[in-house]
Amino acid sequence: MRKDIDQTKLRFNTQKDERAAKALRFAIAFVCFFVLLGGVSFLLLLKYYDFDLSKIAKTKEEESSVAETTTAAVQAYRGEYNFLLLCTADDDNEVRFAAVLTADMTQGSLTVSPMETDKPVAAPDGGSGTLQQMLDEGGVNRLVSALEHTCGIRISKYIRSTDSGFKSVINTVGGVVVTVPENIDVHSEKLTFIINQGEQTMNGDTLLKYLRYHDGDLTGQAEILAAIFRQKLTAASFESADNVYTKMINAVESDISVLDFEQIKRGVQQLLAGGEPVAVR
Repeated sequence: MRKDIDQTKLRFNTQKDERAAKALRFAIAFVCFFVLLGGVSFLLLLKYYDFDLSKIAKTKEEESSVAETTTAAVQAYRGEYNFLLLCTADDDNEVRFAAVLTADMTQGSLTVSPMETDKPVAAPDGGSGTLQQMLDEGGVNRLVSALEHTCGIRISKYIRSTDSGFKSVINTVGGVVVTVPENIDVHSEKLTFIINQGEQTMNGDTLLKYLRYHDGDLTGQAEILAAIFRQKLTAASFESADNVYTKMINAVESDISVLDFEQIKRGVQQLLAGGEPVAVR
């Protein structure tokens, strides 16, 4: 009799457990169905209102990207950046002038520092020579390496032109206004140059002759180069900067890429905002 009672209780408990399990499974299925239905309805609602679903996933990624870009931009416009400006004869047998343009982003200034073309510079490998000799031995790369080693600076980019390239660049930007302190009348084997005293708007050919007239006069050359940058690095000039860059880059040799130019343009605009004139060192 006891055995029958136990079997009856066992069957009762098993049926009760099964009913409870079925009820639990039904409840779970109902909840899942409700959640799924609600989620789909919500997404369809967003889609109905033309909401870009990808924005949900990309928001954090874009915020991070913007933050990194902003940080990089702030870092890019700090410190000093040196640009080598170099002009040689069309046959590359003589350096007409050379200077370093320093953009000090911390101080907010541009400085022109001309160099003596016949003064020897030392290369890291122990070799030495004038600027022309460095060019003859290994081109602009060897000259840059020697200047960095001798002057203790880092040259970020360089712009090298021949006589023809320099004239083309100056003509492209519309000439440069220069105040000539006295009448000049030179007739020599290397240079023939006549110009009157006073304020003169010089085209590429005249300006190059005027620079060559100041050969050995670093202060005079620096003032002429500074005048170019003072007049041409203006807010108005940036309206056509891209077009000018395209024309100029085809007239010179440079390691400034299109991307570099965009960064340089923003950096110069930052300097212009500070209102600092171009100085002469």
